[in-house]
Amino acid sequence: MTASYELRDYKPSNIVSSPVEDIAIKNIDEINRRQKHIERAYKAINRLGTKQQKLIRMRYMEDDYIADSEVAAELGYSDRHYRRLKSFAIYRLANMLGLLVLKEE
Repeated sequence: MTASYELRDYKPSNIVSSPVEDIAIKNIDEINRRQKHIERAYKAINRLGTKQQKLIRMRYMEDDYIADSEVAAELGYSDRHYRRLKSFAIYRLANMLGLLVLKEE
């Protein structure tokens, strides 16, 4: 069997597409999206009270890993008071960032 050739009319579309370019653009968009999310988080943390800001920064932003008990001791709080303050701070952050989802019963 011999291959047959047929004439096809190709029109210039003036569209240049490259998979590598598409991936690079997508990666840049992702970096920008993450940066905006980080900025929103910092703004929300700045709107917390002084004690809550200090707690969140010490626990989550300054050190790679620091235990809750270490942060509580450094701030001079009992474990119970620390957990209550941390819980309320995270609740407020979630609410400010629009991440709070209330479960209906």
